[in-house]
Amino acid sequence: MKTPIVLGTGSKRRIELFSKFSIPFQQATSNFDELSIPFTLSPDDYVVAIAKGKGNALSLKFPDFPILTADTTVYFQGKFYNKPNSIDEAKEMLFSLQNEEHEVWTGLSLHFQGKEWRETEMTRVFFHPLSKKQIARYIEVFHPLDKAGSYAIQDASGLLVKGIEGDFYNVVGFPLHKVQILLKKLGIDLWDHLR
Repeated sequence: MKTPIVLGTGSKRRIELFSKFSIPFQQATSNFDELSIPFTLSPDDYVVAIAKGKGNALSLKFPDFPILTADTTVYFQGKFYNKPNSIDEAKEMLFSLQNEEHEVWTGLSLHFQGKEWRETEMTRVFFHPLSKKQIARYIEVFHPLDKAGSYAIQDASGLLVKGIEGDFYNVVGFPLHKVQILLKKLGIDLWDHLR
């Protein structure tokens, strides 16, 4: 396919990962209101609804291009942990997650020529016990206010994360195996585009 893919994200991690493949793409951010999706949904339905909403919004701007969008959330004890609104909220999130197991969910959506395909991925993440001082230091150094759950697994993750069960790249926010499944709908195989 010669048509560039629109990667509908503002995430540096997703852009960096997609750049590891020789697939032409342009980056764009959606103006979709994520708060319009209710927290009463199951985590898989929630992330897919947001990814789909982002794709629908961008398809109005890029009607002739394939559009790939994603959304990631942390889910713990029946509650969604999205991007924190403040340092205090980030501290509260990490203190809740410390010494516990939580789920990271990513929803992916691909729009093209009036069709839409979706995939979801879930990874379990186990945190070490953390003190309030350690949490404050992590936030001071890494400024994770733009990350679901107030952390990024690639940022000194060994100090936070005891282990994971599932796809590492899902915790980063871009499960490559599920991206591969979606892009195959367009005849694109990531294996053919490795740099």
